[in-house]
This record gives sequence, structure tokens and C-alpha cells, in this order.
Amino acid sequence: MRQFVTRSIHKAILGALATWAIGLTPVAKAQSVAIDLAQGRALARQAALQSDWTVAEALARALLEVDPTDSTALSVMASVATAQGEDALPYARRAWQSADGELQHYEAARLAALAAQTAGRLTLAQWWLRRADTVAPGPAAARRNADDYRALAARNPLHLTARINIGRSDNLNGGSETAYNIIDGVPWVGILDGSAQALAGTVAAADLRASYRQTPIRSITARLSHQSVWLGDAAKAQAPGVTGRDFAQGLAELGTAWTWQEPARSTSLSASAGHTWVAGSPYQTAVQLGLTQRSAVSPDLTLRGSAFSDWKRGLETNFDDQTLRFETGLDYAIGGALPGVLRLSASAHITGSTVANRRSTGQSLSASYDLATVFGPFTIGADAGFFSADYSDYTVLVPVPGGRQDRGAQAALRLGLPELRYGGFSPTLTLRHQSIDSNVSRFDRTTTGLELGFVQNF
Repeated sequence: MRQFVTRSIHKAILGALATWAIGLTPVAKAQSVAIDLAQGRALARQAALQSDWTVAEALARALLEVDPTDSTALSVMASVATAQGEDALPYARRAWQSADGELQHYEAARLAALAAQTAGRLTLAQWWLRRADTVAPGPAAARRNADDYRALAARNPLHLTARINIGRSDNLNGGSETAYNIIDGVPWVGILDGSAQALAGTVAAADLRASYRQTPIRSITARLSHQSVWLGDAAKAQAPGVTGRDFAQGLAELGTAWTWQEPARSTSLSASAGHTWVAGSPYQTAVQLGLTQRSAVSPDLTLRGSAFSDWKRGLETNFDDQTLRFETGLDYAIGGALPGVLRLSASAHITGSTVANRRSTGQSLSASYDLATVFGPFTIGADAGFFSADYSDYTVLVPVPGGRQDRGAQAALRLGLPELRYGGFSPTLTLRHQSIDSNVSRFDRTTTGLELGFVQNF
């Protein structure tokens, strides 16, 4: 077996190594010991753990002369470089590439994260912690890694979120459940074409958001989202000439936000400008100003209020719209004796617009419950809600008597699979159902869908 030799410098056992030589070159017998590669790796790791960087570096370099891809030696060199204020990322990357098994990969990824953090590259450090999550050797290591990620994210001025889902829906276009457009109080009946009725198919969507904290109160925000649609055979037969591309949507948005945080209250002022595409063509540009405030009445009860002003300009349809929306509500969380957390919300809104059909008032009640108990591999949550909206000036060729009135209910069952987490993301299955009843039958609709999404766990 190949061995390497190191001299002693009159310290006890592990801390006694300061200089070294490779191979079997003779040295003074009273001053040398011969150890194999496995012992050398163990000694190098122990020296690093004891912060004996001179010995750790000497042993690691000796190991690398024997094998330049020795993952343990590369990890030790990454630790040494970090302790000495040098760039440790090259060593950590090589350690990851040469690692064998979960533990070595985990340690190399966390060393790379530490090196990136030391260099002030916090987003790169978070990326390496996500890679460490993919190879965490057990639940305890995974929890520790997630806690470190959250602590790092709190320090990083750049915050990134991603949401990806794909699902099947029996009404992906929000179409009517009937082929007739019947308006209560109006004697005539309209006919809806196939594309205005419910179409079934598959929807895939991605939503990426970023914010950069410039100062303690000011942030720059950005958002990119896209939705793709594939119609089913029945939908294609119902609406000939219509394709999934006709329902594809995209959004690009830039903005800025100011947030003032107090012990029991937060106030945010925001401004954004965005561009929307529909069916692959430019649809509209929009500018929005917003003011939001949240006040904690107690640890369980929060009051909220917001005001938003929107200016929209159509690009192909050449319409202009100015909207002012006010909303107020409360959120109440109930825990304690319950085997989980129940959240109750109530809200009301009023929307004014230069377009008569967009003016509305509305109310909503909703509840969300997440069970604390895990059932096999699943976490379970459920949502339910009721809502109403009144459009007093709504017109369909003629004014709708009493205005358009929508009443609806919705429910969802969520099954999470946290044990399938990968890189801090885990899948969630959601079964949704919504039903809306309107005095304008074009807006009578029911929707049922099953969605697979991927959510960030940290």
C-alpha cells in the first residue's frame, strides 16, 4: 500500500505534525512516522476540526500529491483557505465533483456555501445550501441545513421565489357552463360560441419573483410569469380553430416598494409597471400604485387595508382603463387546542373604473386549515370560501337589470409530500373546485381541477 511520511514537532499525537514528505524516502527514524492514506485523511480532518491549519494544510497537500481528486483533502483545503481568508470555492467545487456518497457531497456543498458566504456572495451560498439539501444524510442534517439557509436568506438583500405547477382542469378558460347567454329580466337569449364555453385541458404555469433590498425600507422588485395551455380532444371539437396557444399568457413586471416596519404594524408603498402578452402577442401595458397596511391587534388577529390605482392601455384592442380599488379585511389564526392551525379571513372591496363593466363591489369569507399531524408521507390542508361581486353598471348591449350579480363558493384539498423534498422544493397535490352563479348566465360556471405544484420549503 502506498504510504506517506510526516515528521513530528514535539506535540501530542495529532497536533504534532508540521512537515511532511511523500513516499518512502528515508528520514531520521526517531523523527518520522509512516501512515496510510486513510489515516492521513483522518489526521487531516482532525487537524482541521481542531483549527490546526498548518498541520491540516500539510497533510491535505500531501494527500493531493498522491491523488489530486481526493475529496477529503480538497475539503480540508477549502476549510484551510476559508480560515486564512483566501478563496476556498475552487477547492470546495473540486471536492463536490470528486465526492463519493452523500456525506462527502453534503460536506463539500456546505463548505462551498461557507466559502461563498465569506466572499460576500450570499445568493451563491444559498444555491450551495440547496444542493446540500439534495444529499443531506438524514433528517437532522436536513433541518440544520434548512435553518442555515433561512438565516442566510434573512441577511441577503436579494430574495428569489419560484412557483411551478401543472394541472388538469375542466374549465381552463373560465367559460360558461351553458351555450346560452340568459340575462335575468331581459327577454332575449344570446348564443355563446364554443370558445366562450368551458374548455378542458392541461395548464402549466411558472411564476418567478425577485426583490432586492437597497436600503432597510426600499426594495426593487421584478416578476416573470408564463402560462401554457394544451386543449383536450373534446375542447378542440367544441371550439374548432381554437388552440391552446390562444390562452397562453405572459407577464413581465418591474417595480419598487417602500416598507416601514413597526412592532405591531407594517406599511408598504409600491409602484410597478408591467407588460402582458396573450396568445403570443402584446396585449396591454399597465402601471400600478399601491398602499397597504397591516396591523396586529393581537398575536392571532391582524387587520389589513389596501388601496390600488391602475392605469392600463391595450396594445391591440386600443382600450384605456383607469381603476381604483379599495380593500379591507381581517385575518384570524386559531391554534392551541386544535391539532393544527385554522386561519379565518374576511374582506370587502370596492372598485371604480373608467370602464363601466369593471366597476364592482364585493365581499369574501374564507377559511384555511392545516393539520399538524402527518399521515404517512402526506401533510394535509384544506381551504374553503364564499364570495360575492356586484357590477352595478354592467351592460350587455343593454344595461343588465339590477346590475350583474355573481355569487360563488370554492374549496380545495391540499396534500403535501415533504419527504420528497429536493433542493428545498417539495411537491403538492391540490384538488380544487369552484362554482359561480350569476344573473348573467355567461358567468355561470363550475371548475374542477387537479394540480401538481412545487413549493419552496425554505
